[in-house]
Amino acid sequence: MNREQRYADLTVQGPERDLPTSPEMIQQLGDSYWPLQAYRELDDALLHLRVNEPEIGLVCVRTKGNIDDVLALDQTLAANQDHWLVHEILLYMARVLRRLDLTAKSFFAIVEPGSCFAGNLLELLLASDRSYMLNDAEAEPTAVSLSTLNASAFPMSNGLTRLESRFLADPEKLAEVLAQTAPLDAEQADEAGLITFVPDEPRLGRRDSRRHRRAYFVVAGCADGYGSVLAFRRSGTMEHKNLRTIDRLAKLDFPATKRSRPGRRVDQLRQANASQVRLSSNLVLSFQFSVFSSE
Repeated sequence: MNREQRYADLTVQGPERDLPTSPEMIQQLGDSYWPLQAYRELDDALLHLRVNEPEIGLVCVRTKGNIDDVLALDQTLAANQDHWLVHEILLYMARVLRRLDLTAKSFFAIVEPGSCFAGNLLELLLASDRSYMLNDAEAEPTAVSLSTLNASAFPMSNGLTRLESRFLADPEKLAEVLAQTAPLDAEQADEAGLITFVPDEPRLGRRDSRRHRRAYFVVAGCADGYGSVLAFRRSGTMEHKNLRTIDRLAKLDFPATKRSRPGRRVDQLRQANASQVRLSSNLVLSFQFSVFSSE
């Protein structure tokens, strides 16, 4: 918990190797079987954030582990999904993921070296508001991967899977993504539409060698207590529009030509004393006060 900056780090440790593959052995492990244990702990963490941490507005989601181990686990779950215990485990995993969908906080998924966003853990990335995947040739490679469970095992509250919602207007693209059997690197995941941003190093302001243009990753340093995040820009030129306006932005903050109503005398009234503006210690904004004429 980083309560002063009002964000939290949530890291999910991936499964170990050589997990049981038969329903009988899975039943012997009981609640210590990784999918059940991990998603129970994730459920508890989400409930804690909801109830006990109202000031936390941003949650950074990370995973640690081996992608092949996650895919092997998904293969076991898919092969034994008719068994009553495995079936209940899959239903429980889907319910926890829906709880993440409906949690009123901003979630950012961070794909870095050592991450294992694959199969069921890829759903954490798909459920997040934004995803960042490092694409640095000097660092260890990063990858994401899909499994058969991503096709239908974890529906959202609307009955659609997260991939179906993402590619709702492009069913052919959905089929193309689901057909991917090999892990996807940063550029492939970006082209597939699975990743929001692909920075080429973990700092701001470096030129993206693939796109040959300046990449602006302006991410708010904090979020409010209700999960809202300040304005940000997509990677690209400065001509890109803000995807989300700053919270509580008044109409008078726009020029008269951009307001939704005709200019009036009250438009000339502006706040003149900037020293009366009191901000939280973790919030830094730049104010410029001016007088707009209605003429």
